Amino acid sequence: MKRNKKLKKIIVSEIINTKLIFSLDNIGMETNHYVIDISDVIFDIAKISMKKRRDKLYDDYFNLIKKGIYIDTRIEDNKLDKLIDEVILFLKSL
Repeated sequence: MKRNKKLKKIIVSEIINTKLIFSLDNIGMETNHYVIDISDVIFDIAKISMKKRRDKLYDDYFNLIKKGIYIDTRIEDNKLDKLIDEVILFLKSL
């Protein structure tokens, strides 16, 4: 599988998981057991060095990922695909 395709698949998982965690948290459930920390895997696949600007990188990345909370994934309107592309562009810009 090509690197870009792998990135897209794992970014989708990150967005969906983040959406799940925020939804569960909003109804008062404990969400610590549902967190999957795959951002490091995404950065590794994208060949991004984590030596510099680690905190800023995570902040910017998660701000993008959190946009997925407001996307209704049941509707086929390409908003999720656009967000994935936006995340990939961000990663490529680093």
